Amino acid sequence: MIDHISISQINTFSMCELQYYYRYIMGLKSPPKAALTIGSAVHKGTEKIYLDIKDTDRYLASVAMDVARDHIAKDTETDWEGITPNQLKEEKGIAVDRATKMVKAYSGSGYPDTVHQDDVEGVEVKCDKTLKSDGCNTPPRIIGFTDLILKDRIVDFKTSGRSQSKATGGNVLQNGFYAYAFGKSQSEIHHMSCNAKGTSAKAVEFSVPMLPEETLLAMIKNFWYKVTELEVSGNWLATGMTHQWACSFCGYGRTGKCPFALKVD
Repeated sequence: MIDHISISQINTFSMCELQYYYRYIMGLKSPPKAALTIGSAVHKGTEKIYLDIKDTDRYLASVAMDVARDHIAKDTETDWEGITPNQLKEEKGIAVDRATKMVKAYSGSGYPDTVHQDDVEGVEVKCDKTLKSDGCNTPPRIIGFTDLILKDRIVDFKTSGRSQSKATGGNVLQNGFYAYAFGKSQSEIHHMSCNAKGTSAKAVEFSVPMLPEETLLAMIKNFWYKVTELEVSGNWLATGMTHQWACSFCGYGRTGKCPFALKVD
């Protein structure tokens, strides 16, 4: 039986029950796609900016870009979809270009320049919180990491290959929970994007309010009950088939582990 959950688990479950089962119940690992590795590299780079601000009240964009570059250079797990060493080198080169452009765009957006040493309470901070039981036999315990905690808000870094015009439902749940967990009235999403050809990049900010405690409890407990029931029944369904885009985010079909995978262009 599960003993804790994360917001990422809830988002995965909302895409596909079977994907959740493979990943969190069976513990099957699937090599990440290049886009996920690029996102991790950008996170490392932007976090470096705030770590340096926290330590010295200053940062260098070039150093943050180097951190992102090194993360990709050292990667050995990603499914780069390259066959020959030259193809692999080319794919990694494209990934480095996109990641460093997003870090550069973020440093040039002006957000880091408004933050000073005394404003930074923590970078990549672990949250481990058990919600009120309210008659629940097993109160939901949520574990996760928030990217940045400032005195007056929490900040979550997001990356994608496309621009984002507004916060998604998953963004609102994740940020609203972390704001609640760390006692901040506001949270922000700092979204960076780089187009498919890697020729442009930009950073966009979205504000998300702290979700009321009763709303969080209702959303998270509903998920908790569904998962614990499925663990007993074993009736996990490939619900990604009801919204085919879910398969494009799932590596289990790509690696032959899921027999229900749909090809999504």
